[in-house]
Amino acid sequence: KQPWLFGLDMPNSEQRDVGVTRDFRLISSTPIKQTYRYRASSVAGLNVDKQLPAWLREKSLEIPDTGNARSRALALKWRSEAGTDKAFVAKILTWFNQQPFMYSLQAPELGSDIVDEFFFDSQKGFCIHYAGAFSYFMRAAGIPARVIAGYMGGEENVLGNYLLVHQFDAHAWVEVWLEGEGWIRIDPTAAVAPERIQLGLEEALSREQSFLQDTVFSPLKYRTNPLINNIRFSLDYANYLWHQNVLGYDAQLQNKFLTLLLGELNPQKIAFALFGSGLFILALVSIFLFSQRSEKKLDPVTSVYLEFCKKLTRIGLHRQLGEGPRSYARRVADEKPELDAEVQNITQIFISLVYQPNAEADGGNSADKLKQFRQSVKNFSP
Repeated sequence: KQPWLFGLDMPNSEQRDVGVTRDFRLISSTPIKQTYRYRASSVAGLNVDKQLPAWLREKSLEIPDTGNARSRALALKWRSEAGTDKAFVAKILTWFNQQPFMYSLQAPELGSDIVDEFFFDSQKGFCIHYAGAFSYFMRAAGIPARVIAGYMGGEENVLGNYLLVHQFDAHAWVEVWLEGEGWIRIDPTAAVAPERIQLGLEEALSREQSFLQDTVFSPLKYRTNPLINNIRFSLDYANYLWHQNVLGYDAQLQNKFLTLLLGELNPQKIAFALFGSGLFILALVSIFLFSQRSEKKLDPVTSVYLEFCKKLTRIGLHRQLGEGPRSYARRVADEKPELDAEVQNITQIFISLVYQPNAEADGGNSADKLKQFRQSVKNFSP
């Protein structure tokens, strides 16, 4: 239910329902409510805002009017001593690197002066602590800065040659605006815990063993086990194929499939393919309908009566189409008087079973009649 999408640095998309904001966030025209497939590209190394608009400069320098007095004072002092913005950036990164700062997900709760307490007292936190404190120092010294939130790292699923980006890959860093250069990426976390940047979150938290500590049953926690990891990759790949080829069978995949079958597409080939597909489907439907033209399953009474009719047919007395049982019996009696008694008896039982199935006659019920009917037809030998 959010509009933002994943993209690499400086993303771009020509897809109709995907847009890019001024600060290069990739967004959808409508909130995402289900698995969504889209295409985007990245323009690597693009520097923007070499001339910073006044409104954006003002926005990128905003800090609260009060609080964090120690950080404000130190920022102004260090900026004055550094001489240049770049030197000031380097000084803070050096401070992060040389002081006993620690990367941890078990950071202590901070009070109202968050930056002061983190920077001077606890010196323990994760990426957003370092990005937030760094950007505060930049703004306090008059250097435009902004915190960037996204994801860093991932896990390759070799079965499908794609990248799995997990929620624990979430990361925060900073962009600082420098005169003549535009927005420059700075990652303060790298100065404190370079292993977080180079090797991932699990390695960075190896000392405190807090990686996925609240998710005991997550298969990700046991990905060092080859068997569990292979099962996890296989299940994810099956899910990927389902979304890619079934739920995501869009116009792009249709064109790819047609190109594979027909080669380079043109109107004539598409028309021919549609016509051929139509004939093929029509042929399949015809075969199906023809195969369904089997004789309707008959009830036991009718089946026995038809056997009776077959016996008469063998002596040249074929029942005519639409000829009722009584009419047929009279015609048989006219041509073969010697069969009259048996034919009339069988016909009468048949009529009573078909048209009076619940009526009792001659002291018997329908089951007895059916049994009598079968025996009469079986004994009938014209």
